[in-house]
Amino acid sequence: MIPSGRALWLLLLLLCVAVVAVRGERMTGGFQKLSRNNAEVQEIVAQAMQKLNDESDSPTWQKADRVVRAKSQVVSGIRYLITVKLRETNCPKSQSPDDCSTYNSVNAGKSMVCELDIWSQPWMDFLRVLKKCPQ
Repeated sequence: MIPSGRALWLLLLLLCVAVVAVRGERMTGGFQKLSRNNAEVQEIVAQAMQKLNDESDSPTWQKADRVVRAKSQVVSGIRYLITVKLRETNCPKSQSPDDCSTYNSVNAGKSMVCELDIWSQPWMDFLRVLKKCPQ
């Protein structure tokens, strides 16, 4: 039995996907893992936390203590999915974090692991941040 033209193309496509997966290369448009200590990751987390704090009704600052994992995807800009350990600090927003003695104390305040979905278009001065944390 000779495969039809459509079936042959499907078989060829599946073969290409399998070869890329086996070789460990990422597919165009797919997510790329980033190092937790990458300067780009640290900078985008700082920008995201500033935006979240500015838009939050919480009376205290939130702080990202640690990046757990990060990945990015080239879209119309860059989309980041970053898992962070966040902490509700005891520092009131009426006070600068630099003036709060417990701001950098990892043991002060409630901690949680959250997923940040960040879309950045720097040439448009655009940053959208969605935060998903366990209840």
